Amino acid sequence: MCNCIKEMLSKTREKFPGCEKVSFDNMELLSGKIFSDVSVTMPGAKKPRTFHILHTFCPICGKRYEELPAAPAEDANEPKKDM
Repeated sequence: MCNCIKEMLSKTREKFPGCEKVSFDNMELLSGKIFSDVSVTMPGAKKPRTFHILHTFCPICGKRYEELPAAPAEDANEPKKDM
């Protein structure tokens, strides 16, 4: 995965010395991927409906995120434990 977010946060800290916290709010915590919020308001609806779209590429540099291999649900070689 690219270092764009880390570099952007580092440059922001340099630009604003003495700041208490610098964060990127649209980052999924487990994977580190960036997401976008999309709001849709339907006619007659009381409030908009919001969807989160997880990007498969870095919106800053355009490089595709590397996919991590999926963890197996359980190890087939390990005996099952009684609950």
